[in-house]
Amino acid sequence: MQFICQCPTRSTFFNSRNKFITGSLLRFCREANVVSYSRLNSSKTLKWKLRKRVLVSELEGWYKVFTRCFLTTVVLNPFVKARVIHNVYESEGHRTLCLEPPSIVLEQYTNPGMFVKLSNGKEKPNFFAVASAVNSPFLEFLVKRTHSTAWLCELEKGGQIFISSVMGKGFQLSRLHDVEHIYLLATGSGISPLKAVMESTEFLQLSNKKDLQLYYGVRTPERFSYQNRFSVWQQTGIRIHKICSTDASGRWTGRVGYIQHWLRKDGIPNPEKTGALLCGVKGMIEEVTQLLQTQGVPSDKILTNF
Repeated sequence: MQFICQCPTRSTFFNSRNKFITGSLLRFCREANVVSYSRLNSSKTLKWKLRKRVLVSELEGWYKVFTRCFLTTVVLNPFVKARVIHNVYESEGHRTLCLEPPSIVLEQYTNPGMFVKLSNGKEKPNFFAVASAVNSPFLEFLVKRTHSTAWLCELEKGGQIFISSVMGKGFQLSRLHDVEHIYLLATGSGISPLKAVMESTEFLQLSNKKDLQLYYGVRTPERFSYQNRFSVWQQTGIRIHKICSTDASGRWTGRVGYIQHWLRKDGIPNPEKTGALLCGVKGMIEEVTQLLQTQGVPSDKILTNF
């Protein structure tokens, strides 16, 4: 029995004397235990050959897998429409954007730290980590105003936007079940996926009787986002360290510098029983990762969302 793949983006299937089916997506071929056999001509039509004899009736389960993959890959990718619930000021240079996407997109959001692409159909799509907790009826994002995101910051309630399928592995919180200390470290808009972590059911269950500390670094005091959530996070046992890299106004009386430097100064009392979640600028992630590993924190307990 053979499979003929004629087009990478379209598919039709038919039964001919229980021998032949034509199809398209390579995923279906892999599920059906099919291997690449040869190229037929310059039009890049591919010929496929089964590793073993399989009746068409046996392929029904694989066809269901294909259909699910096709709907996810083609229908949701690249984009579907989502409605703007609200778009409000969050902090200096940042907006909180809340969207209502189709339910199939919400169902794909299974781990805090996952992300999507947002587009208006004209500008180049931008990546944004989801800031709302898993199982929320909406998807929330922290948008930093730049030249490429100005259109996002100007969206009005009730408007529409294009959203991709949910991507990434997110933070694998199951790795932190056996630790006693959890450090959450974020710079700038990197706080958004950590907000999703701190407000997720899994983390709240995980955080019981653990030492939890959030190191949150921004450029100036006006750039701290989610300040109205700080008291809620503290009630769950999280100690919050707010750090500004500069203080031009002279009004800031808290910590000044970079979060990696303050983490080194504070020390890590029990590295073998410590885990960390990192999100932010590349330099911070690299320095903190090196610091944690040098202190003896297991590498598999240092989590990022990418």
